[in-house]
Amino acid sequence: MTIYCSRTFQIGADNDINNQLDFNLVDATTETIGIHRTNVVDLDNIRNSITALDHAVDIINNEGSQLGSVQDKL
Repeated sequence: MTIYCSRTFQIGADNDINNQLDFNLVDATTETIGIHRTNVVDLDNIRNSITALDHAVDIINNEGSQLGSVQDKL
């Protein structure tokens, strides 16, 4: 996955590295996570689509976990 954007939260009073929290967001569009061309015309395509959707769910869940981790640090 490619990084979509990087952000820094200022979490303390002083402007130093110990009071900043950096995090990245991935580019999670339907195209970049591989579900922009799902096709359910025949059994093979259905199976491939299910695999692609499972992978996409894994990516989104991982991103949610990463953001949850950042939130916990705040």
